[in-house]
Amino acid sequence: MIKPSKEVEKIEQLLADPLWLDVSAYTDSAEKLAAFIRVDIGLYLSVGTVYRGNGAYFIRMNVACPLTTVEEGLRRLTQSLNHWHLQGGNAS
Repeated sequence: MIKPSKEVEKIEQLLADPLWLDVSAYTDSAEKLAAFIRVDIGLYLSVGTVYRGNGAYFIRMNVACPLTTVEEGLRRLTQSLNHWHLQGGNAS
């Protein structure tokens, strides 16, 4: 029997599925908001419109990464939502 020469390390992760975030309190266009966030803080989010239905009110955030990365992404998302609101974003 051959034994591996190195150990395989477990990488800590939070979840494998994306978070669906309801942004209807901020806008009726998830596409505009996601584009704003990308330019504002460099956070890339998916828009729900590709899934049809009421996707215009949702953005998706990938959380298949270490918890510290998710926490930093949520901190930056909160910061950008505040910027959106202060700049007169398309609030519903």
